[in-house]
Amino acid sequence: MIKFQNIMKKIRHIRDPRIIFLIVTVFFCFEYFILGPFSYARIGDNLDSFVIRAVVYWQSMFRDGMMSYWLPYFTGGMDRLSNMSSFGEIGNLLYIFPAWFASAIVILSSVFFGGYYTFKIGHEILDLDKKASLIAGILFSSFFVIQDLKPFMLGIVVLPFTLFFLEKIFFNKTFSLFKKSILFLILGIVFSSFSSITLTMPFVAIAIVVWFTLVRKQKNLIFYLLLSIFFLLSFLLKSQEIWSLFINTPLSRRSAESLYYKADLSQLLSELRNTFKTNSIALLIVFFGFFLSKKDKLFIILMTISLVFMLLPTFFPILSGSNFGRVLGPFRNFGFKCLYLVSPLFFSLAAGYVFNYFKDTRASVFLQKTNKDYLFYIQNILISITLVLVVFVNFSIKTNHFYVWLKTGGYYANTHSPDVSALVDREKNSLPYRVAIISPKSYKSLYPFLSNFYGLETSDASTDVMPQRIDEFFRIMSNADTRTSQYFLPDVDSQTAKKMMTNFDLNNLVNTSLMSLFNVKFVLTDHIINSDGFELIQTPSVSEWKSWTDMKESEKIKLKLEENFFGKKLLVYENKNSFPRFFLAKKVEFFDTDNDLLNALSDADIKRLRETVFLLKQYTDKIPEMNGVDTDVDVIEYSNDKIKLKVETDGPSVLVISNNFTPFWEVYVDGVKKEIIPAYHALMAVSLERNNNEVELIYKPPYVVKL
Repeated sequence: MIKFQNIMKKIRHIRDPRIIFLIVTVFFCFEYFILGPFSYARIGDNLDSFVIRAVVYWQSMFRDGMMSYWLPYFTGGMDRLSNMSSFGEIGNLLYIFPAWFASAIVILSSVFFGGYYTFKIGHEILDLDKKASLIAGILFSSFFVIQDLKPFMLGIVVLPFTLFFLEKIFFNKTFSLFKKSILFLILGIVFSSFSSITLTMPFVAIAIVVWFTLVRKQKNLIFYLLLSIFFLLSFLLKSQEIWSLFINTPLSRRSAESLYYKADLSQLLSELRNTFKTNSIALLIVFFGFFLSKKDKLFIILMTISLVFMLLPTFFPILSGSNFGRVLGPFRNFGFKCLYLVSPLFFSLAAGYVFNYFKDTRASVFLQKTNKDYLFYIQNILISITLVLVVFVNFSIKTNHFYVWLKTGGYYANTHSPDVSALVDREKNSLPYRVAIISPKSYKSLYPFLSNFYGLETSDASTDVMPQRIDEFFRIMSNADTRTSQYFLPDVDSQTAKKMMTNFDLNNLVNTSLMSLFNVKFVLTDHIINSDGFELIQTPSVSEWKSWTDMKESEKIKLKLEENFFGKKLLVYENKNSFPRFFLAKKVEFFDTDNDLLNALSDADIKRLRETVFLLKQYTDKIPEMNGVDTDVDVIEYSNDKIKLKVETDGPSVLVISNNFTPFWEVYVDGVKKEIIPAYHALMAVSLERNNNEVELIYKPPYVVKL
């Protein structure tokens, strides 16, 4: 206790709270930057690394020197704006700096500013004691650590910053109304830049209104007029994303598949556990403080708001699974449960209020003591317990991070591979092609974004608004027993994995015919493939390759350490049956319904798929008579939003483009606009009648703005 008191005395001599929060930030986050590019530098920690995906978004945005709207890298392509849900404009850091450095900046600044401005709110606006405000800030920073620094954290970090400056600007008597309006607009730009329109922005906006109406009890109409301008600009800056979501979500699996949430007891309890875990330390303090201050109105208000924001999302499964959810249509799966993310700020401030009781005699009624030294002593004990809990939770998380870093790799291992690099060099002059990631390991260790980081297009990946057609296509391309979302074999249990690895034959694991149709030219894996039609190509790891099942534990640890510093070691197989990205079919087969077509696809072999394009009967009159043709397709230009082809045929034919079908692609044949037809359910096709054709495809959604 004496040693701890000495530490407390030293801490009290540190007068600048910025230094305190800098120390706290470094402690909370050192594993994210301590080894530079070899650090555990992932946001979200699910190996479906958001950092890598964000890098791909921003690199593709200005591909070919022009802002583009089509994102070709994931599962056949999709609208870029409808899948940008987390970093906001601040993600430009990932375009300016090396991704590991940009990620470290985002992580450190988020934890620092989140905690520091929570302290500023407590101390300068709510008039809490300095120590009480410091603890409130530390608790708010620890929320991000407990959340494992999810990608949406930036939208929550901006909440205390925004609340603080909205109030400081409005109540500054030296500012004119015009100057206040300008500053509110600037603050709106900052707020929008840090926010995700689907995961944080609407819920943080609700929290801002609740704060000023219930906590600060602001009644000035001019303030609410300025606040309206602030919100208007914030959402206006997201108008393209909002428009994109409105037109693309109805075409996605969010609209067509069964409801995400089920109103069963186990799921409700799971939601409750997660929200309690997120706020666990602050919850303990707040409930303890409740017995000290039942009559303190502000504390009760903060606690009530916290509980409402924490518990309300638990009931969204009920709403989403009811008729109410069906009325919402494609937006029934909107991230409503993210409303709980705003509760930690209110919990942290309420917890700070508890510590604040001991700065004067307000706690003496409960403690039956009036000695201020005694109250100071009690306050220090509570602070000590709180800090011990925070440190304990943080160390347990760091222990898990080290285990994950060793087992599944840090930033470098999940963004670099000498074998993928060799593949890129080998195929740098090739026509467009896709790769697939297929790993039979029983834990998540290999995901498509490693390939995407190198600019390779993949047949698999996870995205926010996945087109429904490609989702259904992927379901029959993959084995239903070993598929999760848009991945091949990521969650296979250990027993199933062992059976697979004894004879890792892709023909038994996935539909290789559809994989070939989908222009998958290469398969990246961490196991030897025994399948006809797949040939191992020479990459750096081949000469020293050893099967995972044949390794000793010491060899496995050594391999993982090597991968963390030199990149992931993989095998690359070429699919000899891969279809070109653009080809002409010799025959046409029509089907009455989508289900009939999908069933036929699941049974079709390579030869049938290569010669015959599968279409719905409703397009019969769009297709000319075909008797089999010799064809030649040359790719003149291939970019995100624009593709140019030169096609030579000796008769009428159907050109297949194995990119995802959406109604916002336009096609021009010799300058004449024609209709794009859904082929094989998920891909695109256009009928050609002349012998020589210049075909131009342009992605032109309604909100397009060319810069």
